[in-house]
Amino acid sequence: MQYRRFGRTNLKIPVLSLGGMRFQKSWDQLDFSEVSYEEQNKVENILDLATQYGLSHVETAKYYGTSEVQLGMCFKNTKKIPNIIQTKIPPNSDPEIFERDVLSSIKKLKVKKIDLLAIHGINTDEHLHQAIRDGGCIDILRNFQKENLIGSIVANKHDLGVFIISPTDKGGHLHTPSRKMLEFCKPLHPIVFNDLFCLRNQNVHTLSVGIAKETDFALHLEAVSLLSESEKYVPKIINKLRQESINSLGLEWHQNWNRNLPSWEYTPGNINIPVLLWLSNLIDWLGMEGYARARYQLLGNGSHWFPGFNANLLDVDVSEGQLLKVLEGHINPKKVIKKLRNLKEKFGDKNAKRLLKK
Repeated sequence: MQYRRFGRTNLKIPVLSLGGMRFQKSWDQLDFSEVSYEEQNKVENILDLATQYGLSHVETAKYYGTSEVQLGMCFKNTKKIPNIIQTKIPPNSDPEIFERDVLSSIKKLKVKKIDLLAIHGINTDEHLHQAIRDGGCIDILRNFQKENLIGSIVANKHDLGVFIISPTDKGGHLHTPSRKMLEFCKPLHPIVFNDLFCLRNQNVHTLSVGIAKETDFALHLEAVSLLSESEKYVPKIINKLRQESINSLGLEWHQNWNRNLPSWEYTPGNINIPVLLWLSNLIDWLGMEGYARARYQLLGNGSHWFPGFNANLLDVDVSEGQLLKVLEGHINPKKVIKKLRNLKEKFGDKNAKRLLKK
């Protein structure tokens, strides 16, 4: 395993971190008594392998369902505590609730100290205010630092490190890649390419890899073994992907599709046209229909994590004429609307709830 200094914390952090968002029993907040022996044994095995492979940083979150409580029982039963434990807690307008959430996470994880505490999901101005105002979340965390209950505050600009969460999943469901992704990433697996693409930048300190089963480590470890050779592979694959984008989408669309698009806040029905066109392009370019379906269905259901709405309201509450007005500066407004209709026909009227609700 290779390690990098995490921002200004002086923490030696592995370039791969064990993410706690895929091995847990449930995304619901269940009592540990509802976790079976087999389900817990799987987590213990994964944690043991992570230790063997050098993934000495384990990260989880309040809203990762049973992840915290299952990790806590692993730490208690095996007596093996990772070098760096991190959890993530969303900001709250009520400082007392935020304080209780921190203490609850410490209790679930069954540790004396959480090494890294991240304020999870500062996605709006309101969340930022909740974090930095006098008496807000940052002040509460500083008090916990004085009590030695937490180490570094990840949202603190002085401690800032670059930590990419879920690049395998959010980067395109690369654990189940499309046929074209497999083809154009050769000789690498898309997961290996993606890890190398991120880690070739020395300013990226670690990637959180969500491990659902014991065999999921292999491709990420392969990427680490090839890190010194990243320039041999990554630029060539990027060029292949870029050329396929031109071939599939056409040069004009490839170069200009995202120019002069309205933001979702200023679009009738709050339709998130930039994201929807991006998803449409991924289907036409790389055949990533499963990923596009999942992201499409999050629009309108993902709160601040995935703002705006999908195209389901097109031709219902939102007319073509209304959209043409906000698309006046685009190279091809009619093509935009055609793509939105195609997405609605493929994926419309299905719901997907964002896993992190707050």
